[in-house]
Amino acid sequence: MKQILINNFKCLEGSFIYGLHENAHFDVSAFWDYYNSLVFITKETKENRDLDRKTTDMVCYTYSYIMRSLVWNFCPDDLYSISNLPADDLNLYVERLEIAFMGYIKGQVINDSSFELVNPTKQ
Repeated sequence: MKQILINNFKCLEGSFIYGLHENAHFDVSAFWDYYNSLVFITKETKENRDLDRKTTDMVCYTYSYIMRSLVWNFCPDDLYSISNLPADDLNLYVERLEIAFMGYIKGQVINDSSFELVNPTKQ
C-alpha cells in the first residue's frame, strides 16, 4: 500500500496525481487507492511516537498537490479544468482527504461508517 503513496508522490502513470496532473482527470478508482493507502499507512504507524520524515513528506506533498489542483479547477483565470470531477460530492471527497491526512499526522483512523461518502472498496 505504501507503493501507491510513492507512485502518487512521483506522479507515476496510473496514480491519482498523474491523472490530475497529466490528464486533468479525476479518476475515482485512483482516488480510493490513494485514500486507502493513507489509511493503511496510518494503521501501520499509529503506534509510532515519531513520524518517518520521508513518508510524512510524501503524505504532505500529495495532499497539498491534490488540494491545489481542486482550487485551480475553480480559479476563473486558470485554464485548468478537471474532467470527471464529482462536483455534487466534492465536499465529501475533500472531507475524506482531510480526515485521512490529519489522521496520519495524529495517528488516528476514523471508521468508514462515520462518513456519508461510501468507500466502494469497503462494501
